[in-house]
Amino acid sequence: MAVGKIHGRSSLPEGEGKEVLKKSKKLLYGKPGLYRLFNQVPNRFSEKYNHTLCRELTKNWQKNWLKKREHALFCREVITYSAEIAADIILSDKDKIASKPFGINVEGLKD
Repeated sequence: MAVGKIHGRSSLPEGEGKEVLKKSKKLLYGKPGLYRLFNQVPNRFSEKYNHTLCRELTKNWQKNWLKKREHALFCREVITYSAEIAADIILSDKDKIASKPFGINVEGLKD
């Protein structure tokens, strides 16, 4: 949410009909584009932890969920790393980071 607050849209593109759609598409998927910027978060997280799903990240502790100190320490590490990613993106040059490759994404977009 913090990344969105800093680098997200402050207003919708002006215009009507297809003109607005074209502007929105360029803003989101262009180079630079917001989708490229925001997609850095799950891609960087997945590079380090190989997953983004909590149940996969914590599968070693699912039988003894609350009784493992290393589980709590791991979760703290994950939260800290997530904040690090967000801070790095927030402090980065928006156009530069929004021009990076799409990376793995739910829409299957390629550069």
